[in-house]
This record gives sequence, structure tokens and C-alpha cells, in this order.
Amino acid sequence: GGVTLSAGGKFLCDLKQGDIFGENAILGMCEDGMRTRTAVAKSMSELCVIRAEEVKQLLIRHKSFQWAVQRMCKMHIASIDRVVQQNKQLSLKAVLCVDWKKHCTKLDQDVVVTCLRDERAGINRWYADNDRHDAAVGIVGSFRKSSALGLEVLKENARAAMSRTKEDSGKKLA
Repeated sequence: GGVTLSAGGKFLCDLKQGDIFGENAILGMCEDGMRTRTAVAKSMSELCVIRAEEVKQLLIRHKSFQWAVQRMCKMHIASIDRVVQQNKQLSLKAVLCVDWKKHCTKLDQDVVVTCLRDERAGINRWYADNDRHDAAVGIVGSFRKSSALGLEVLKENARAAMSRTKEDSGKKLA
């Protein structure tokens, strides 16, 4: 079967046999553990549902699974890095693994952001277009008025999710 993945009513991709979705919520890589995407089966599909608690138990019991999850997080960070290197313009909701739905009610649904390197600060910054810049900065947060969000914040969220997983597995073993 096939499954279509969307966010805020906008098509993201088609999933095929063996693909996964929902991992951001399980790994704590979205704002409040809530889902950020909608999956709709286009045809009869078999799904394997794994609950967050079951994933935590797998991480404790099986080191190979722990390695696979860490690899997935690293791949996610690498994909963000590729976007930064290409200086692409993207929808704010598409680039971040956070559910911006509740925040974007204050904004147009298609806030466009561009990632630029801030050499002085040594970080990457996401810039919103001029018309919606102040609102985007207010929603996402910033260290300077001109920046929306640094890539390092995104990477830190992924690293924090991985370390929480490690801490949880250490507590259960003790």
C-alpha cells in the first residue's frame, strides 16, 4: 500500500513499504511531543504501530536499536545541514521538526525563511521575509532582532533527544 504524508494540508511526500513516520514525536524532537504530520493511506496498507513506551524499552534492551535511532537522528541533522549549505528558501513549517500550526495562526501559513551563515557569530540563522519578519522572530525567538532561529538550536534539540534516551536507558539499568 501507499501512504501520503502532509503537514498543514500541504503534501510532503509519498511513503512506500518499509518507510517510517512519527519518529520525531517518539524521540522528543518536536515541540511538545505531539504529532507534526498527517499520514493518509492511499490504498490498503499494513502498518506496524510502535508506542513510545515500547520504543524506550527497545532502547534499553537492544543496543543495536539504540544505534539505529542515533543514526536516524544524525541523518536528520545532516539533512538540515544540506539545506543550510544550499541556502534554500523554505516554508518555516517545512524546515523545522516542530509543529508550528498553533503559532502560524498569527502568521500567513507560508512564511518563507532563508538560512544564511553569520560568520561573526559562528552560527547559521534563519531569516524570514521582510513583511513577516518581526512576527516570525517573536514566534521562534532570537538572540538578535535580525535572526529567527539558529541551526545550532535545531541540532541541540536533536542531541538533547538522543541524550534523554541514553539517560532513560541508564536509569532503567541501574
